Amino acid sequence: LFAIVWVFEPLVACWWARRRVERPGELSFASETNKTLRFPSLLSDGEGEVDLSVVVLALNEEARTAVLLNDIISRLQQREASLSGDSNHPFRFEVVVVDMASSDATSSTVSRFTANFGSDKVRLLHLGGFQGRGRGHATAKGVKVCRGKRILVTDASGVVPFQEIERLEHALGALTSATERDDPEAVAFGSRAWLILHPNRPPMSAAARNLFQL
Repeated sequence: LFAIVWVFEPLVACWWARRRVERPGELSFASETNKTLRFPSLLSDGEGEVDLSVVVLALNEEARTAVLLNDIISRLQQREASLSGDSNHPFRFEVVVVDMASSDATSSTVSRFTANFGSDKVRLLHLGGFQGRGRGHATAKGVKVCRGKRILVTDASGVVPFQEIERLEHALGALTSATERDDPEAVAFGSRAWLILHPNRPPMSAAARNLFQL
């Protein structure tokens, strides 16, 4: 048994390392003029350039991605406009869509939003050869290229309405105000319990299926 482990352990380590390596296409994104630009790094590029980054995980969600992006951008543009007169606290946002190797036109859909709103607002991170690497991997990849002081992670299914972000922001505010640190850090997790509790809930079969995905 020891001999078998001794022989195969280096092979497994090499295979795992290859799965973790960043592919060239995952390091860059296309601008609205189709120019290839390098993603920033959350780990090394200093303080956040924008107030809020929204990471959207998408796998074969061509139609739903368009609906969700329209909702996100519309709501955040309203917030941006309402705070535009405040020179001390202007609001800026970005949306990073992580395409988990979709076989449909999800990437093309996102690219159209980039063309319409600019790559400063909408960016596509395409994970080539994603199969088997999991949603946790996609989440980490998306968060890593964000520029936001605050980061929201959601998915393109649209199961949880985007306006629920206000509850998360309230929870974050309560957490950060409860600490004496100058640069408080906090994490808030949303719940899909509204699928059961909300008066306009979807059919219970859909609610159970989506709750199981948590």
